[in-house]
Amino acid sequence: MATPLMRQYHRIKAKYKDTILFFRVGDFYETFEDDAKLVSKELNIVLTRRSKDEPVPMAGIPYHALDAYLSRLVKKGYKVAICEQLEDPAKARGLVRRDVVRVVTPGTLIEDTLLTEDNNFLFSIYKHKEIYGFAALDISTGEFFAGELDFYGLNAEILRLQPSEILSNSKLNLDFQIKILAEEYYNDYEKILKEHFKVAELSGFGIGEYGLRAAASALKYAKENTMNDLKNITSLQGYFKDKYLILDSTTLKNLEIFHNVLGEDKYTLYHTMNKCETPMGARLLKRWMQRPLKDIDEINDRLDAVEELANKQLLQDSIRTILSRIKDIERIKTRVSLGRAAPRDLISLKESLKQADKLRINFESKILKNSASKIYGIEGIIELIENAINGDYPVGEGVIKEGYNEELDEIKRIASNAKLLIGKMEERERRNTGIKNLKIGYNDVMGYYIEVSKSNLSKVPKHYRRKQTLKNSERFVTDELKELEYKILSAKDRIYEIENKIYRDILKKLGEMIDVIERTAKSIAIIDVISSLARVALEMNYTRPEVDESMDIEIRNGRHPVVELYTDFVPNDTHINSDARFIILTGPNMAGKSTYMRQVALIVILAQMGSFVPADYAKIGIVDRIYTRVGASDDITRGRSTFMMEMVELANILNTATERSLILLDEIGRGTSTYDGLAIAWSITEHIHNSIRARTIFATHYHHLIDLENVLDNVRNYHIAVKETQDGLIFVRKVMPGGMSKSYGIEVAKLAGVPEKVVKRAKEILNLIEEEKVIEVRRGKKIIQTMLFGEENCSDILDEIKRMDIMNLTPLEALNKLNELKRKIENR
Repeated sequence: MATPLMRQYHRIKAKYKDTILFFRVGDFYETFEDDAKLVSKELNIVLTRRSKDEPVPMAGIPYHALDAYLSRLVKKGYKVAICEQLEDPAKARGLVRRDVVRVVTPGTLIEDTLLTEDNNFLFSIYKHKEIYGFAALDISTGEFFAGELDFYGLNAEILRLQPSEILSNSKLNLDFQIKILAEEYYNDYEKILKEHFKVAELSGFGIGEYGLRAAASALKYAKENTMNDLKNITSLQGYFKDKYLILDSTTLKNLEIFHNVLGEDKYTLYHTMNKCETPMGARLLKRWMQRPLKDIDEINDRLDAVEELANKQLLQDSIRTILSRIKDIERIKTRVSLGRAAPRDLISLKESLKQADKLRINFESKILKNSASKIYGIEGIIELIENAINGDYPVGEGVIKEGYNEELDEIKRIASNAKLLIGKMEERERRNTGIKNLKIGYNDVMGYYIEVSKSNLSKVPKHYRRKQTLKNSERFVTDELKELEYKILSAKDRIYEIENKIYRDILKKLGEMIDVIERTAKSIAIIDVISSLARVALEMNYTRPEVDESMDIEIRNGRHPVVELYTDFVPNDTHINSDARFIILTGPNMAGKSTYMRQVALIVILAQMGSFVPADYAKIGIVDRIYTRVGASDDITRGRSTFMMEMVELANILNTATERSLILLDEIGRGTSTYDGLAIAWSITEHIHNSIRARTIFATHYHHLIDLENVLDNVRNYHIAVKETQDGLIFVRKVMPGGMSKSYGIEVAKLAGVPEKVVKRAKEILNLIEEEKVIEVRRGKKIIQTMLFGEENCSDILDEIKRMDIMNLTPLEALNKLNELKRKIENR
């Protein structure tokens, strides 16, 4: 038969079936039954049983180690319900009252010990036909925004934000773990949002219905699991993709913006540019990089600010020193608002605000001046914490400073001076009564008492109350003694009770000033980001780009911001404009074609996010979207080959790119036969040039394409220069005008370490192919002759090919002709 404790456990567990229940029992959080088996396995802790009479599986952790174990479970995607004791077990009548005070999920964390420096987003999706409403909520910082996207945009947004937890109203074909929520989370969106933000209408947010539904679901889910009103969520921002340069998921991966090819954070654009001194600044820098701007005035405002600090190194150094002493007050603000800030948080907040006050500098640039002007009203917060909080002690053990509360000070004096107070009272009573041998004693039965010898009983005052008669003396109590006894014996409990109440009152007062902390945190973040960009510009010799409405991308001596840190980098120019919109880039493998294309894209991103760029000069005409088709990949789980994946990505580009886009194509068509690949590459070039008219760099080994410069007005040929020497190939890494009709594949194979015997044979075969001669196939000791085209059987086909006027064939006619010739050969 279950004990009362286990019946209580089962009653609470029934409400949280999909979570691991941490059940507080004394100094431990216990788990039972299936939860215990799971926790024992995941945390590698001992699985025991309640008792011989009650063989229930049990696994527990010390209460003070909760965060460490919680972090491991949350990182593995588990939800954990924290069930606390709601009363002091020593004072409980019967079974201690318990209940869940919070459900911890990956997307609802607020503790520093469980979080990284990055945002921790809870992401919710509402799908309606082909529209995807979405919302991203970080309760640890208070950031909340929503909008509507298509499928490709949604996928890119998830990749950009890297949310810890994703919710949805329906199953989605996404490569992420998704929790399906009931429709009630989405259907009551108007009530949820209006009540939280205290507004009569939702139209003011400027967000579509499906984005609002997603926002409401995220807010409701977060409130339910934190069991808090989340008053720190004070605004809902709209995400409008037309404001930003769009970087889809493929582009983020190919350009290694936030993660390199190994999935690591280092050797990325973000890692290179992040010189921020505060976590708030680092998060804001990532947002700027995720969403480069399209508004020229906003871009130039940022560039003005970067230029101001880049030109004033002493000021920059001073600012960075100040910033280095500032903690993550954006997250401290949230813990204050939720009533979960520790004393050390408040000390960090106070010291950080003292430093922030030093940032009220008379800046010249608009952004910095505006940020500095918003750092005000912090004196009251500093003064309150300074006067009240002793950060060296926990709540109940001295966290409230002496002098802040008279009642607390008196109780502390009583607790620390009990013997002295009793001694003083004893001396006073002896003096008042004239009884020289009067003593004040103590025992566990009576407590404190006044003992008088029988020879002095005639001197006992009337207000003394007799409590015990002994052989030679009698014991008395007075109201004053009992009051002092109560104060002494209950002092510790009273100190905890009063300190806790005062501390909660202080958090409430600070909560009323959350807007001041939030405003200050945002200002600090902006100053930090500008300082970081200025520091990189200064250290790496970046220059201020010109950003305008033209179609130009003019770069002199441009460099790859990441690669140049780890090698002797060769700078290169880029000349793209309305008369030369399409670059066909040829050159051998390993020469640097992909690096060059990525470098152009990264310079555009940096310019539009408001950063200086790695070049001697850069003029960037606003880009609305960057597309990249670089490298090979497949998707086995969906049955997609490398070539199929390439075509899917290509279709997206061709269907959504505009004249303002920047398209980077690398080796299109290599996943199929040479002729099919060439035909596709040719046709794509024509379509982009004639119909889309986007700025494009196309790296290719199809040397036939260089002839298009003579046919298509805006096509220009460039190549990566190499030098041939007796010892092999030397990569010059310089981009030069003109096409290259040789791939140097065999030379690259030699550099890669392919055996000399194989290299030599490859050269022989290449020469025979180029001369259309017989190739001898070596099979052991036997030699079999074959031909690229058998002259005896295919001479008529060769003649037909020679007569073809390739330059006047349309892509469709070329494909049809190839198909016709293919059928003729197959029928021989």
